Amino acid sequence: MKAAFLDRDGILNIDHGYIGSVDRLDLVAGAGVALARIKAAGFFVAVVTNQSGIGRGMFTLADFDTVMAEMALRLQADGGPTARWDDLRVCPYLPDAPLAQYAHADHPWRKPNPGMLLDLIDAHGLDPTASFMIGDKGSDMAAAAAAGVKGHLFEGAGQGARLDEFIRERV
Repeated sequence: MKAAFLDRDGILNIDHGYIGSVDRLDLVAGAGVALARIKAAGFFVAVVTNQSGIGRGMFTLADFDTVMAEMALRLQADGGPTARWDDLRVCPYLPDAPLAQYAHADHPWRKPNPGMLLDLIDAHGLDPTASFMIGDKGSDMAAAAAAGVKGHLFEGAGQGARLDEFIRERV
């Protein structure tokens, strides 16, 4: 099965830095329409996101879940009922995390490591050679390459770039 792996911050939502509450959540223009387009093309959709704000104690996993639930509602309001992800992986780990349970020198899930993608590939029988990742940073592209997945760099979300237009050229 082919998959689309999507980073969260800078791809689905504007990256304001450490989005741990819904009042700071702003979708990227066309994000819901883009998700619906990806699903219509037959892709399994997974969100893969580093969330160091959790490890830094800036917000909790429960706060993250609340933001993701609100994001899901907003994406469907933008793109319809098929504008959704099928699975998600979050990595709160980082080397200098003040919260000991999230301190890890080189966690395999923390991008640029490919662990989140590899876990999803294994869990769902996904074909990395038929899949792609959209990210806004070099670490996203490195994780994709290490997992054998084609990477697409999407930049300019905060300057009004539309994700649906970017996706239209790639699916």
